[in-house]
Amino acid sequence: MNDQEGLEEIRQVFFQECEEHLSVLEDELGSIGTSPDKLSKINTIFRSVHSIKGGAAAFGMENLVRLAHLFEEVLEKFRSGLLDIDQGSVEIFLKATDFLSDIVSFYRFGTSLSDSNETYADLNHYLNDGIDPDQNLILNSMVPEEIDEFKFQPVKIDIIYQKENTFFFEINPKYSFYSNGDDAINFLVFLQKKGIIEVELDATEVPSLTSFEADVCYLKWKIILRTPEARENIEEIFEWSGGDLGCKFIESPFSKDNLELQPLPIPTHESSNDGLVDPVLANRVSQYENKEHSTIRIDTCRVDKLVDLVSELVINQGAIRTQMQSSNVLPGSSLDIAVSELNQLTQELQENVMAMRAHPIKAVFQRMNRIVREAARLSGKHVVFHIEGEEAEIDRSILEKLSEPLMHLIRNAIDHGLEEPNIR
Repeated sequence: MNDQEGLEEIRQVFFQECEEHLSVLEDELGSIGTSPDKLSKINTIFRSVHSIKGGAAAFGMENLVRLAHLFEEVLEKFRSGLLDIDQGSVEIFLKATDFLSDIVSFYRFGTSLSDSNETYADLNHYLNDGIDPDQNLILNSMVPEEIDEFKFQPVKIDIIYQKENTFFFEINPKYSFYSNGDDAINFLVFLQKKGIIEVELDATEVPSLTSFEADVCYLKWKIILRTPEARENIEEIFEWSGGDLGCKFIESPFSKDNLELQPLPIPTHESSNDGLVDPVLANRVSQYENKEHSTIRIDTCRVDKLVDLVSELVINQGAIRTQMQSSNVLPGSSLDIAVSELNQLTQELQENVMAMRAHPIKAVFQRMNRIVREAARLSGKHVVFHIEGEEAEIDRSILEKLSEPLMHLIRNAIDHGLEEPNIR
């Protein structure tokens, strides 16, 4: 394989990744309006756009880089809390996602590109209040990409000195604290929002298993809190426990001889999953982390070949059974038992191989979101697109042929099945 072929393979992998990122954008934007944690979804959207931008830059896809970079800047406004997400911004983000998909198709298949001024203008509106978006687009197009990456703008910095207080305290929860359904982890997580804490679990009083009592709490926590908050504000946090938390302030610092503290960084939107986690919190935090299945990319031709080989294996096993009957092999004999076990393994292998060809129908359903939006816009009708059963899996060969029929069904449903807004 020469260098050109190798580069083309990498390009195709990038395009496949773009499909996945665009699918994430469609999914997250489609559900962000009803989500209680909009910030988490915005962060997911930002990461997908950033990944598309990074790959496009590696292959010199300037149009894709430029739009992804602008999209990224706008999302940063929402991530930082300067802007609030609403239905109008979701519509603009969906429109930008559609245009990202068009640009990817342009580089991948050589398809034509529609006019992009409206999409750029909508996104620039969030960045340049009071500036003509069209004029700004013209100015940006004249700046080389290398310089456009660094948009230096003066930022006013107000430095306000806040005195930092350091508090030392212990918590020794009672059994009633846990029996009421609470947990010390909730208290520790809440303290992280008030400043920087250092925690050590004190398990010195845990007895041997023979003398262990189920209704006695043996664990304690020693905590150092550095915060601009006053002591009165910290004491208010303890009041909700009603004394069951067993918290008491220590006037003198802990002895470093018997206390090795590990710093716990304040969780942020960008690094809360990447920072160090104290051993006290590690097990509990892991319960809330999203579990991701590891995947590998395999050429579909290899999967199809594997399916064919398994089918041949099943046919050969049937031939073996026929020969065994002709040879009067007794049921329950060693050979019969061995072949039966082989049949069972082959059946499981066949089921798993066939499952490799199955894909969730969600991939096709998500593409219909754009069809619905475009059809609704052109017809001037109000459309609510609701999907059920998108997790069902079907064979890839069938999945590839579903897109066009579904597209026609949805267009006809909007064109002929829905009334005009004034009639409805």
